[in-house]
Amino acid sequence: MKERANVYKDGFTIIELVIVLFIIGLASAVAAVAFTQGLDAVKLKASAKEVAATLRHAREQAVSQKNVYIFLIDKNSYALKADGDNVLENEKDDRLKFLMQRELRNGVAFQNSQDKPTKILFYPLGDSTGGHIYLKNSKGSAYRVSVEKLTARVSIAEAVSSELR
Repeated sequence: MKERANVYKDGFTIIELVIVLFIIGLASAVAAVAFTQGLDAVKLKASAKEVAATLRHAREQAVSQKNVYIFLIDKNSYALKADGDNVLENEKDDRLKFLMQRELRNGVAFQNSQDKPTKILFYPLGDSTGGHIYLKNSKGSAYRVSVEKLTARVSIAEAVSSELR
């Protein structure tokens, strides 16, 4: 009687291939979820950096142009205006020079404790009204952009949940 040749000598069985493909698919799904969660954090931090850069620009312009600059925030946008005629009572006054307006990145919003828009004023001597601006994403992460009153120094830090109201 002839002995049978070993048929499985040079290959994999179909079951082994299916198992390997399943493991690769599972790993890809886990990586995709981790990647999208990381993107939300990157968007939040980038938005905080953009807001901080605009605040620093407002301070620099206020000092160099010897003019009051107004930084306004609403729920999902912010704007920068210059007060050439000292009409600080009303930020919607037509005499204010509109410099820029930007929308926040998708999925990022300002955490505002008041219903009205918040504003920070920058004065020609380098000081400001100061304050904190909170940005949050849908995952609950948040950043605080702070402006010191006396020096108008701008800083960014991760906000803790007790700071958010």
